[in-house]
Amino acid sequence: MCLLSGAEAQAQCVPEPQSFSGDVVVSADTTWCGDTDITGSLVVQAGATLTLEGVPRVVVHGDLVVEAGAAVSADGNGAAAASGVGAGTSNGAD
Repeated sequence: MCLLSGAEAQAQCVPEPQSFSGDVVVSADTTWCGDTDITGSLVVQAGATLTLEGVPRVVVHGDLVVEAGAAVSADGNGAAAASGVGAGTSNGAD
């Protein structure tokens, strides 16, 4: 199991792909900005936020658990309004 907390957690923000063997537990605010592959489960513990910067691909081969009071944030990573994959269309009528 890999426990990410404090300065070690922030050090994980590298644009190169990273891989973790086994389970990963995020116990403090952590930012990932590169593709990440986890062979086990990913647990974000209460009070921690896992922030995804850019558009990383995160693959979890086990369970993804976000405890009450925890969060996974990908704010600002999507396409602009009315664009991108799955953008709808409007005829202007309400």
